[in-house]
Amino acid sequence: MYSESSLRPVPGIARFDYHVVARDELGSNHIQSISTGLPDRFWSFFALYDSYNGVDTSAYLAGNLLNAIIGGLADLFSRAKESKFNSLSDRSEVGPDPAPDEINEEIKETFNRLDDDIVNFSAMLASNNRSSSRHLPHILDAAYSGSSATLAFYDTETRALRVALTGNSRAILGRRGRAGESYRLEVLSADQDVTNAEELARVKRTHPGEEVIKDDMLFGMVPFRLFGVGPYKWAKAVRERLSWSDAKEKKTYSDVKTPPYFTAEPVITTTLIQPGDFLVIASSGLWKSLSNKEVIKEVGSALQSKKKKPSERAVVSETEEPQGSALLVYDQIVFSVWRHFEDQNLASRLVDKAFGGENEAGSVSSRSSAIDDSISESLSIGVVVFE
Repeated sequence: MYSESSLRPVPGIARFDYHVVARDELGSNHIQSISTGLPDRFWSFFALYDSYNGVDTSAYLAGNLLNAIIGGLADLFSRAKESKFNSLSDRSEVGPDPAPDEINEEIKETFNRLDDDIVNFSAMLASNNRSSSRHLPHILDAAYSGSSATLAFYDTETRALRVALTGNSRAILGRRGRAGESYRLEVLSADQDVTNAEELARVKRTHPGEEVIKDDMLFGMVPFRLFGVGPYKWAKAVRERLSWSDAKEKKTYSDVKTPPYFTAEPVITTTLIQPGDFLVIASSGLWKSLSNKEVIKEVGSALQSKKKKPSERAVVSETEEPQGSALLVYDQIVFSVWRHFEDQNLASRLVDKAFGGENEAGSVSSRSSAIDDSISESLSIGVVVFE
């Protein structure tokens, strides 16, 4: 297990807490956060990956997705602003932002492009180098395993929070009620599984006449959208070329008739943030134990308690606030140095609540071991409080 807390890591973010409960040494869940400073705004990104059939796909995403998203958005915003510059040396006038649909499309294209690298580029490398592929036993590992991905992107200038979901992790928002003493729930994503009527209809529509969903799962997996899972995306000819690798997996995939069955393209929602809102992103394990309303109540109660007792929020150590960069020079600030608190991590409170623990020394979140036989599955939770 591991967890961290950060107080005001960048403008626009009042607090970011996360907690990961790992069932294995490698860890089947990953959670990340990166901030990028621009002349007129800050971008903050939060990402969560939940593994299926191995950790290789989520590990690849942890190393590549956020950098790819930031690079693509930087290019998109630069193109929108370039037309407003009188010359390369005159950048005093800030041009318009790209249209919201353009931003969403860039995020979707980046998700799809990375999945193509995972699934198809690796298959091409393995096919073209079959004689040497036996010396590269891990070339297809990320293609054979799978991962969901939840991306939250916050822009301080527009106060727009975008949530892009591939899989069945979940994002919800807590917002103060009119009286300011309680929080109301806003759901920012819909699980992409058999409980989602639109997803179920999409799968049946694209594979008519096939019984691909059994026991509420698509080829044994709960989410209907995933990165990786190459055997369910490759054409038959590709699988035949990779038969040496299929033999390693001890599967024939004879029931794969009309691939691809899974897509990595995310569904994106946009919400305008108000001061004091908080975001919770978590892997599927949390939602098996707690309802959306229970999660909002737990975090909201903790925030209200801290508001009433400021003396309990003493800062032990601080980091400098990052400075904005010049246009087209995008400084990435990884939240690796933290401010620590005397009060409990908000995500850790949810871990304790999910596993029936209390906020005591013996609680689940206080255990130091990375492996705990009493915990049935890995769990990742991130809580973001906005200014």
